[in-house]
Amino acid sequence: MLSRRTILNILNRVAGAGVFLSTGILTAFGAPLSLPSAANSYTVLDQDLSAALLEFGNNLNVRVNVCTEVKGRIRGRMPDLPPREFLDH
Repeated sequence: MLSRRTILNILNRVAGAGVFLSTGILTAFGAPLSLPSAANSYTVLDQDLSAALLEFGNNLNVRVNVCTEVKGRIRGRMPDLPPREFLDH
């Protein structure tokens, strides 16, 4: 059986690692995204939504990860909006 001191030492290390990891995760998710303010024109002929989002990111030099659960197709002219407003639209 482990001594009380050993158990406390293990718990202390686990708690420290948890704080370290959660701080890193919060920082990564909380990083601001710097996007241009000029409006862009987007026209989609008939494209898978995930492919359109990836192309949108490529045009802005932003790495995009699209969940496999994103489904659908889009087509037509999108509104002329700056990238941030386009994403919020």
